[in-house]
Amino acid sequence: MIVVDTSVAMKWFVEEEGSDAAVSLAAQETLIAPSLLRIEAGNVFFKLVVLRKLWVVEAALAAQAELDTFITEWVNAESLSADALAIACEIEHPVYDCYYLALARSRGIKLATADKRLIGQCRSKGWGAMIDAW
Repeated sequence: MIVVDTSVAMKWFVEEEGSDAAVSLAAQETLIAPSLLRIEAGNVFFKLVVLRKLWVVEAALAAQAELDTFITEWVNAESLSADALAIACEIEHPVYDCYYLALARSRGIKLATADKRLIGQCRSKGWGAMIDAW
């Protein structure tokens, strides 16, 4: 079991470095995520439709629905908010990314992320063992 964040989840939908590995991860592991991932993914899909004009609305809606085929368990982000804020203050990183760390810590598992800034902060603040860096 592993927590995935939006930076890894988007690799299932947008061909980029690490996309094949992200699909393999989903096939081999049980993936969990805070409900916040749905919101962040929706924002990426919005950008693909409206700002970058690479997708049509129907493709974005289909991708949003397809998230459920990858994520086995959704955890209510609200239940992670206090821990996420505490982690954010400790590692000096934006709180929304720390929801993923809070979930990983609560389950005693790692967070798969391709977010280079988050990876750097975790490593510099003693949280590197929590990260499966992409």
